[in-house]
Amino acid sequence: MLDGRFAPKKEEIDILLQALKQYIHGESILENEHVSVEISVENKSSSSLFKKTNYVVSIMVVFKTTEIMFLELQKAAYNYLLKFKQEKIGKVTATWFVCSEQGGIYLYEVLAVKEYRKYLTMTNRFIVINSLSGTVSFGPGHMYNHEISEKIHKLLETYRLAQKNKWLNEMFSIFDVCKQIL
Repeated sequence: MLDGRFAPKKEEIDILLQALKQYIHGESILENEHVSVEISVENKSSSSLFKKTNYVVSIMVVFKTTEIMFLELQKAAYNYLLKFKQEKIGKVTATWFVCSEQGGIYLYEVLAVKEYRKYLTMTNRFIVINSLSGTVSFGPGHMYNHEISEKIHKLLETYRLAQKNKWLNEMFSIFDVCKQIL
């Protein structure tokens, strides 16, 4: 039960981040002492009328410090799409899984400002995961914060007892639900 006293072990948090990394199954676009970023293109569609390509992407960010340089991350994600050199970039829908030891509602509020919600043609949606506690935030007071956090905590508790593939599939299902909530 999620009651504020639950604190996953370090190895459980590593397992959570590794599961998310496998779920995103992306390409590293930025790695330094402050942040790690991976991106995966989930869907690409072309509009022959406007000669633009629309994208749906998932992005995993792991902040290693308290420094939040989100403008730089947005640019890196957008520049990654530019490398495809097809037609012009049309609409981009980006789901950001933001992980941080200081993550939670306050980090969500830092990211949910107007400047970060949209970058050029990219619309950003945020799922913030506290990598120390495993709690999830879709925003302050969001009705699914507690429910999804508790599901993740229960899965982390059963990691050693479950078959790896079955456990990963259940975790991937939770990540899918997170994206649907947005």
